[in-house]
Amino acid sequence: MNLKLILPIIITLSILTPTAYAYEYDYNIMPHEGTYNQEIFIWLRTNPIIDTNNLKVTVFWDKMLIKTMHQLPSAKIGKTVDYKHSWDLFLTPPIGANNIGKHKIEIWIETNTGEIKELPYTYEITEGPLTTVNAWERFIKDNPKILELITGPVGPIGDNGQRGVKGVQGDRGASGEDGVKGNIGLTGIQGPEGVQGKSGTPNYLIVLIICVVTNVASIAYMKYKETT
Repeated sequence: MNLKLILPIIITLSILTPTAYAYEYDYNIMPHEGTYNQEIFIWLRTNPIIDTNNLKVTVFWDKMLIKTMHQLPSAKIGKTVDYKHSWDLFLTPPIGANNIGKHKIEIWIETNTGEIKELPYTYEITEGPLTTVNAWERFIKDNPKILELITGPVGPIGDNGQRGVKGVQGDRGASGEDGVKGNIGLTGIQGPEGVQGKSGTPNYLIVLIICVVTNVASIAYMKYKETT
């Protein structure tokens, strides 16, 4: 095939085929902390900073959407198809969520394919309204003797409460598996042989009775044979 015909086709396809970019994100928050009404500058860039994709930026403060910073698009370069991914944003802590303490800023960058990159930042408000808990803690810290005025003496220890009703016994658990059979112990040493007992004396009366009974039975048997 003629290369002169193939090359224009390849070049045309490469131009028409959309390019997928793996962006790198660079951002900073200035100042890093401030008062409750301090204007915060958000500097945001991507690499590559220019391409044909239109990215969109959304900013949250403590999970609350900043409506003026919802899906801010990339800046289009003239009449070209290119976009510049560069944002300089200014954020003031919203009223009602600008108390002293740490707050979370989240920057979402959405690609034209719907993928979202989240960039988090922790911002601290050093001066401003206090939450109920923080206000009380600061008040007590500045006025340590106030507790003595608003709290009475320690009361006596109360009686022990009644013992609760015994609960229902739970189901019996399953039987455990038999343990491993132990090894058979060694055979013990044989003990010494006992002393032989005394020989018994024969009972002559019993022997005589046996002889008489035997003779009588023999005579009776002989007479029985003669009569038959």
